[in-house]
Amino acid sequence: MLDPSTLPSWASGWAPTVESRSAAISAHPVAGLAALLDAEPDLATPGAPLPPLWHWVALSQWPPGSHVGPDGHPRTGGFLPATPYPRRMWVGTAVELASAPAIGSDVVVDREVTDLVEKSGKQGDFALVTVTTTIRSSTGEPLVVERNQLAYRQPAAAGGAEQLATPAGPWLSRAGADAWRFAPDPVMLMWFSALTANAHRIHYDAPYATGVEGYPSLLVHGPLMAMILGEVVRRDDADRILASISVRALRPMYLGMTATITRTSDTTLALGADDGPAYMTAEVSYR
Repeated sequence: MLDPSTLPSWASGWAPTVESRSAAISAHPVAGLAALLDAEPDLATPGAPLPPLWHWVALSQWPPGSHVGPDGHPRTGGFLPATPYPRRMWVGTAVELASAPAIGSDVVVDREVTDLVEKSGKQGDFALVTVTTTIRSSTGEPLVVERNQLAYRQPAAAGGAEQLATPAGPWLSRAGADAWRFAPDPVMLMWFSALTANAHRIHYDAPYATGVEGYPSLLVHGPLMAMILGEVVRRDDADRILASISVRALRPMYLGMTATITRTSDTTLALGADDGPAYMTAEVSYR
């Protein structure tokens, strides 16, 4: 148990909490990892024991986009204490494997910050945070206990690599009564590639996209733009039942661009450059 009296002064007022959630050991991400590693595909068979450490994929959790910081990690200040050190690095883990969860089984996952200390090293002061995760069966049997150490370091020296910029805002937000703003960043493109199992390098590998395929920047996925159009319809027309949606890509959208989504009629929408040409249009019908 973490003793609040031992916390650094900058963590004053913060106290550890236990995050608890119920989850299922889904076969889908396990099958994806098996494919990535060229492992036996039957590892994802319902009832099969989950291989060691594969719970990192089977139980991964996506934070809301608005909770993500400029480095792509969840912002600190809630479950994790807000520190004066912005650069996060995974240091190591210790995992105790009492019993392997079974594919398809239900589990309970508890997380808690169990240690927080301020240290000094060759590159100056830093914070060392230990997060303990306990995975139990639905009947309370301990299955896995792991202790992950995270280091939060000082900002990079001026004149080094390009500094991270704070995102201008959420990826999708209202821009008035009849319009929405779409502002993707590298984190969103990575997430969408991962969620759709899309390894096309033009969406996440900038040197490849510019140097091999000749694009000016990373490309925003066409299916992502289509999904944004569908999401605008869902949010604007919550009281209507969508019967069909048809989208047409007109020109590419690149990382660094923003777009406005507007209605051009009751059943047509356009996603395009601010006061400029459309990247994609959509036509919808309702039941």
